[in-house]
Amino acid sequence: MATPPAKPRKASKRSVAPLIETTIDHLNDEGIGIARFETKEVWVTGALPGEKVAVAIEHKGQRRIIGRLQKVLSRHPRRISPPCTHARHCQGCSLVQLDYSAQLSFKEEKIRRAFSSYPGLKGIKVAETLAAPNPLGYRTNAKLVFGKERGRVLIGLYRRGTHDVVDIGDCPLHHPLLNKVVQVVREEVQRQKVFVYDPKTGKGLLRHLAIKVAPDSAKVMVTFVTAERNFRRTDSSWQVAATQSTGSHFGASEYQHVIRQCYFWTGNPEDGRCS
Repeated sequence: MATPPAKPRKASKRSVAPLIETTIDHLNDEGIGIARFETKEVWVTGALPGEKVAVAIEHKGQRRIIGRLQKVLSRHPRRISPPCTHARHCQGCSLVQLDYSAQLSFKEEKIRRAFSSYPGLKGIKVAETLAAPNPLGYRTNAKLVFGKERGRVLIGLYRRGTHDVVDIGDCPLHHPLLNKVVQVVREEVQRQKVFVYDPKTGKGLLRHLAIKVAPDSAKVMVTFVTAERNFRRTDSSWQVAATQSTGSHFGASEYQHVIRQCYFWTGNPEDGRCS
């Protein structure tokens, strides 16, 4: 008896976020563009005052809409191309697309607004914001989150308003040594198959990575934040410790040595010696 032909599969329908067009009125204290649509306030990261933008609605509450910038229809005169390739997805630096001198003016006005909310300080003179010698590569501290996507280890930040981890890679605001440590840790966690914590299932070991760099001495302290306090109770065969690197110059291979010898310990505490 002939087998009837299989029914064709229906194409999967992905939910498409509705689009709206609106004009940004101002930036809030976090540097997020604020607009109005119908009777609600719209928050759009990456948009600047006066810009007409196309926005995808990601969340619609009773009073507020959280939108994702899709396209800038009319540009702010001080808009620049962000120095970071992850700016659109990371959203950790809300002013990165604004000219640096305009960023300083925004921060000065932010202080002025804060003072003006107190009657006794209203009208106080606010000093001009001092520019940094180098607006990039200055950040020496970072607290990052571990994630995993399709078997690939991620180290970065949560996308704003979600638990989705954006792998930030070579962040231009981070000190170069900090970026190198992130790169090596990611490679080692992937290579050694250390379990990464999943907030959806509540399983896994590695949750956060805290890094502090001392630029003058080129020393780095790396701290792993784990899901379990007592490692003997975990299903993982790995233990994690924090240590401070020694020496003044480190290449990637030397960091890998430190991580293998000090950071990742086997289940036996006696094996947790740093050489």
